[in-house]
Amino acid sequence: LKGRGSVTDHHVRVRSQRAPILAASAVSLGVGALVLLLLDAPAGLFGEIGGVFIGLMICMAANLAWKLSVHSAVAAYVGLALLAPVPVFGPALVLMLASATGWSRIKLGDHTPTQVLAGHLAGCVAFAAALLLP
Repeated sequence: LKGRGSVTDHHVRVRSQRAPILAASAVSLGVGALVLLLLDAPAGLFGEIGGVFIGLMICMAANLAWKLSVHSAVAAYVGLALLAPVPVFGPALVLMLASATGWSRIKLGDHTPTQVLAGHLAGCVAFAAALLLP
């Protein structure tokens, strides 16, 4: 998209350019879910897709007015999805991995600590919502 002039930079810093990209991501998730449905995929996959969709909607709503770190949201969500079931050390590993991602976003100057923490919160909320899906 950047090469075609649809967005100003790969971080999509211009707020008005974010909605179409996030909407296209939502459509992609919907198409993927439809394909999985047609292929008779296990029900558990749809809960994960639902959680990712919820996370996308949270990030889209926030990023229309502000700029939370989607990288941090994804790090928190994926970390929880993979490591939360690991007894004792799972949540600590998630915290470390998500914090490393957040630190990199701050160090690169792409986000503030508040934006990173908001991203972590968005990922955690999306993961918790996914647990409630069938």
